[in-house]
Amino acid sequence: MSMKRNLLIILIIGLTTNISAQLKNGDVALALNGTYSRTSNYTGVYNNSLSGVNTTFATGASVSFIQNHFFFGLGLDYINQNEAKLSVINFQGIYFQMEQEFVYSSALLPNVHVGYYCSVVKNLYFTANLKLATGALTSQTISSTNTQDQQTNNPNLSMQQIQEQVLYTCAGLHPEFTYFFTKKFGVSLYPGGIDYSFVNLNTANSNLIFNINPGNWLVGVKYVL
Repeated sequence: MSMKRNLLIILIIGLTTNISAQLKNGDVALALNGTYSRTSNYTGVYNNSLSGVNTTFATGASVSFIQNHFFFGLGLDYINQNEAKLSVINFQGIYFQMEQEFVYSSALLPNVHVGYYCSVVKNLYFTANLKLATGALTSQTISSTNTQDQQTNNPNLSMQQIQEQVLYTCAGLHPEFTYFFTKKFGVSLYPGGIDYSFVNLNTANSNLIFNINPGNWLVGVKYVL
């Protein structure tokens, strides 16, 4: 969050600079963006609790070809998400149960994109990006359950591991704000958007998500050739 807040401050300060940047026909823009977030939660009490930690890392690179106020291009996104859950049930001197689950997911997603851009104020551009991405999504789930009858002192441990790979497809509409500090170099902020996704080309179990949570915003840099 602090990095994204600092970016907003830099954009505001940058509006006072005298450099004038203008996108034009035939420009080629290279972009690199990313985000990292870590969230944790805990509910319950000592003898009956559920806790979890979720970390997400996403990054992407793209090249865009500019024609008037429109552009089109290609890109590659990488997403890595890890989730850990722990559940504890404890009846003092009678029964104890602990369940753990770890989920590791990653996806490499080539994409194509088109969009429209316009100037908001000097050096600050607003862009609407329409992106279609598809690629392999791999996930691994490891779970274990440890139970013990404390009256008979009879422990029991069971483990399970599941691996899965699917074809993941996503279409998204994402806004973007880019401020150019020079005629060639700028910084970008992607404040969420709308995404429609499904797996294995089966739209029966599709998801439509509208997400503007600052924890998922992307920040990046852009260079115009």
